[in-house]
Amino acid sequence: MMMALKEEKLATTMALSTRIEELERELPLCRAAMGKGLHAMWIISCGG
Repeated sequence: MMMALKEEKLATTMALSTRIEELERELPLCRAAMGKGLHAMWIISCGG
């Protein structure tokens, strides 16, 4: 039981880490779009 919980925790941590990396790559694009006033591009790039 404890091993299954550790494995689940590890899988969750890895998934969250991957998602954080993805968001960190998208953030500069979103900032650039907002800085230039390109709201349409921001909406598309950021999935809004």
